[in-house]
Amino acid sequence: MRKNICLIIVVFCIISLFSIATSAKIGDVLGYAKYTDISAYINNYPIKSFNINDYTAIVVEDLRNYGFDVVWNGYNRTLTVTKNSNATIVGSPNVYKYSYKAGQNSFAYVETDIVTYIEGQPVQSFNIGGQTCIYMDVLGIYGGIEWSQEIRAIKLSISDFPSKAYQPIQEVPTTTMYSATGATIVVENSEVAAYSNVGWYLEPVAVPMSSSEIPNAKSVNYIHQRKVSYYENENLHRLFFGFKNRSGSEMYAPALVHIKIVNDVNETVYNKSTIVGFNDFENWTQYSASHYLASVKILQSEITPGNSTQGKLYFTVKNPGYFSFDEDILSIYDLPKIKLSDSCSLQLPAIPKTLHDYGYDKKIDSSYRITNISYKFEDAYDNEVRLYLYFDGEKYYDKDGHGQSSTCQVGWKLYDMQGYVVKNGTFYSPALNMGEKFRNEEEYIYDLKPGNYKLEILSTNERFD
Repeated sequence: MRKNICLIIVVFCIISLFSIATSAKIGDVLGYAKYTDISAYINNYPIKSFNINDYTAIVVEDLRNYGFDVVWNGYNRTLTVTKNSNATIVGSPNVYKYSYKAGQNSFAYVETDIVTYIEGQPVQSFNIGGQTCIYMDVLGIYGGIEWSQEIRAIKLSISDFPSKAYQPIQEVPTTTMYSATGATIVVENSEVAAYSNVGWYLEPVAVPMSSSEIPNAKSVNYIHQRKVSYYENENLHRLFFGFKNRSGSEMYAPALVHIKIVNDVNETVYNKSTIVGFNDFENWTQYSASHYLASVKILQSEITPGNSTQGKLYFTVKNPGYFSFDEDILSIYDLPKIKLSDSCSLQLPAIPKTLHDYGYDKKIDSSYRITNISYKFEDAYDNEVRLYLYFDGEKYYDKDGHGQSSTCQVGWKLYDMQGYVVKNGTFYSPALNMGEKFRNEEEYIYDLKPGNYKLEILSTNERFD
């Protein structure tokens, strides 16, 4: 018996020592959050996200911009999140995707003594760079969470919060930089200055060439057939130019091309260098004649949306030590424009919504419910937007029974966020019997100023309600 007791004591001590040795201390690194190509949204407002343990995680402090109160208690070391239906949703600026380095480590997450509460319930949280992250799934208590493989997005929809039309999150702006040895690296635009200080350049120090290409570079005499065209089916622009030697023959040579696009309101929307090689030259038809030209692709997605769809393209072509041409300027059209509709949002009423039609005797003639409302904003003219509303519903009562077919009259009012009525109207469903439904009944609102709005629906004779 005594031997058994001693054995138990020894085992207990070993376990205790192991627990002490392996227990994490505050600040110890537990793992790494990773960059992700998955987009996260709350009511279609994009929110910054990371991948932690193969789950989408968001920063708790960011929720202040999405309709939540986030309260820090330094004494108790707690972070408390509660929903605030009266809060204004503004979203966060500069939310990007990081497809080019998805799966790479971004920030370490460390052991923390901070406890995070969502509506009074503790949830798992992570300390990343002094901020607290939680899995987005825990916000499912507020509404539906939907995963879309097609667009690689996770969306939280909260019925009594404003929402906006879905827009894909843009990739983080990047720049290709070059080393003196010819190596390249892709960095975020915000990191360019730091890399410039440690031996990286915005342009290649030299154009890489094979021994057979050097005679071509020496033979270039002048540049011709300069043109830029937009190819809508490919969603890109192509910059064309060609070389001729001293005898006037068209030819190929490697070259460094720097392109800058400035739109008509003086916004620089593109600024990039690239090297053209043999595979970039081919025969193109211009002005009814075939020419051997270089074609430089400028993807529409790489051009920053601005406040004008046209501007000037500035470009230089050179191969240091062999040839260099003065800057050329071409007019360019079909540039991506900032959508005013992207800045709009609409707060929808709680669904389903029951409505009634009353007779002159103040008794209910028919009853129906609105089961779904969807919408979209579109850009219009003169810096205005249009709003399309789509209603689904069903008629579930008629005083005259199943044989009576009549329309459902639905009144609506559109308010700005200061509570002023901006627009109002009534739409009529198709004639319905009891139990029949309607879908996608459209209402169209024009000449709206970009902004945030709230929609209410009501019975057309609501004074009897």
